[in-house]
Amino acid sequence: MMSFVSVIIPCYNAEGYIEKCLSALAAQTFRDFEVIVVDDCSTDNTKEVIWKYQKNAEIQIALLENTVNAGPGVSRNKGIQYAKSEYVCFCDSDDWYDPDYLEKMVQASYNGQADMVFCNARKIIAGKGIEMPMFGNMSEQVSVQEVLVLGIDSLWCTMIRRNIAATVSQPALRNGEDMAVIPLMIMQCRRFGFVQMCIYNYLCRPGSLSLAANKGVVKSLEDSFWHIRTNCPEGHEKEIEFIGIKNLVYGGLLNHFKAKEDSLTARQLLERFEKYYPHWYTNPYCKDLPIFKRAFLFFAKMRWFIAVHLMCLVHKSLTERE
Repeated sequence: MMSFVSVIIPCYNAEGYIEKCLSALAAQTFRDFEVIVVDDCSTDNTKEVIWKYQKNAEIQIALLENTVNAGPGVSRNKGIQYAKSEYVCFCDSDDWYDPDYLEKMVQASYNGQADMVFCNARKIIAGKGIEMPMFGNMSEQVSVQEVLVLGIDSLWCTMIRRNIAATVSQPALRNGEDMAVIPLMIMQCRRFGFVQMCIYNYLCRPGSLSLAANKGVVKSLEDSFWHIRTNCPEGHEKEIEFIGIKNLVYGGLLNHFKAKEDSLTARQLLERFEKYYPHWYTNPYCKDLPIFKRAFLFFAKMRWFIAVHLMCLVHKSLTERE
């Protein structure tokens, strides 16, 4: 029987988390959904935990298995292809939904006949929830351009029509795979919905790949942006440039110096970007960035890498206090 929504969960070595994730789905107030878990060659007891949960579950749970460890993007592709629903949404295996997550997302899709719906989320750090709204009040008449520059970079805060999601293949990246495809999905949509409340719970684990600054993260940020640029349709040039400014110039350099890399490599990163966007600093969307980011970008443009490095240290100090 076809469900209205498919919840796709890429999964790798999550034996200590996946049951909580599934239990939160079982508690959803909206019931017309299925769960598709895609195991990415776990080496612990993740599959056994899922099989045990399946036996007494009151929700539909399908367990798919990758033949090789390929990363969350490939796993999500597999889940999308397996789904037969109207919409798909996503959850990471160590995170969980509020009980009314699906109800509110579906309601937002009805209100605007939306192709894609977004919600806000909260970080869970040492058991404490910290709300991290990614957008404020948004009209149902919002344009594609306005949604692109919001900078939403996590698939777990989205619900999208399955037939649109299926046209945007997710790259085999270990980090940054979400931000590589969300803009491409947005450009395929015409109507959007928004849930202002924080209804997704994002667990921040010590040592998580998504939190660690290293060469691999910087490479993934670069790969994700060039994936967008290579695959985007014509139009939206200023919006795509702005995404590159935020994700690559700001995010890339921030992680670069946090990982204690050298100024020469940072210069090369900027030169690769400026080959296509030589006047990026005049992008009209930059004026709306917070003053910290504007100062960071100014120093980057001027190649004042000592100042950039100091700002990275300040950023690291502030985020570690959270």
